[in-house]
Amino acid sequence: MIRKNDSRIISISAILKEGLNFYKVHFKHLIMLSSLYFITDNLNFFWGVAKPLFYNLELESVHSILMVPVILLSLYMSIRVTVGIYTSIEGRLNDKQHSVREAINKGNERFWAFVGTSILLGLIYFMIFMIPVFILIFAENIAIKVICNIIIYISALYLMVHYQFGVFHSVLDQSSGSQALNFSKNLVEGYKIPVVKLSIVTTIPFLMFFANRLPGYVGGQFPINDEALLWFTRGIIIFISPYISIVTILAYHKLRGLKEI
Repeated sequence: MIRKNDSRIISISAILKEGLNFYKVHFKHLIMLSSLYFITDNLNFFWGVAKPLFYNLELESVHSILMVPVILLSLYMSIRVTVGIYTSIEGRLNDKQHSVREAINKGNERFWAFVGTSILLGLIYFMIFMIPVFILIFAENIAIKVICNIIIYISALYLMVHYQFGVFHSVLDQSSGSQALNFSKNLVEGYKIPVVKLSIVTTIPFLMFFANRLPGYVGGQFPINDEALLWFTRGIIIFISPYISIVTILAYHKLRGLKEI
């Protein structure tokens, strides 16, 4: 008899394979959305690159004044595109071929649900990590630092496993806040082992993003400089992020089917 929490009930390898096949079919559409996210998420960087031009025209004050609106626009558009990616994947799983424009419009419809859930999740992370991080910063005892690091890692894994479907639920089923996070926690109950496996896969883009810090940890002996490595990893993430979203949404629906909710 297979127990309810047996990882054979939900096969992460099968989900990864299904996700790859789906990605191949819809590659062009998803890469367009992912590239659009890359552009919107880096608007403030591109604005900073344009700074010398404003200085040459003696408009440096205009550049500085407009920096805050550009940052806000970047945040707003990147969220819309992110939500658009989720809804586009959901639609194409159900044979609804959303165009890029339709996906972005969907992102606007579910913008606040995404923001509300993300803010609440951020507050939970902050409250849990605040004390160990504070101790880690000021503690001098090695044993205390090791204990704090262990607490942080275990807490991060716990939160990721229990709440990673919260934002997806807020977008795909139009709930928000505590309702979405509670749903995610109930969804993974009894299936934590396969969800841990999925969590390992979904952290890859974040590990790659912080890879630009690697040279600093190895004495600056990396064959390419920090800036080049940063943009290289960001470029790779353009291709990986849609796949991560696909497999997470597939797992979300698989768990919903198993729990019949």
